Amino acid sequence: MTISPLAGEIISGRSSSDGLGVDALNALASGDDLFQTTLGYLACVLVLGTFSMASMRGLRMLAIASNVAFIGYAWSLGLWPILMLHAILLPLNGIRLIQIEMANRTPISKIVRWECAGGSVGRVR
Repeated sequence: MTISPLAGEIISGRSSSDGLGVDALNALASGDDLFQTTLGYLACVLVLGTFSMASMRGLRMLAIASNVAFIGYAWSLGLWPILMLHAILLPLNGIRLIQIEMANRTPISKIVRWECAGGSVGRVR
């Protein structure tokens, strides 16, 4: 499948002289960039998966994987707005995951009270 220079310029918004117009569209249409296409679909599936998660912990972990996949996809195709969005979302999801993990930990004060009350928590020496 070949895209005409005029259609390529209309679709891409670039002229064919900058090297990113018709040639890039023809490469995508011919299946030469299988890795990029697969990475893009993987990122989409991961985003879709985040919407089906029941727990926030799982959602954040899947969102981080999605961010990494979208960063790779956007970087490989030069899609800078998508790259910037996921470069911002990646640390945000990481911070939120850490906050979830910190909130799920048992505070040390509860462990100390348990031991003082005769609990069977092992001691670290």
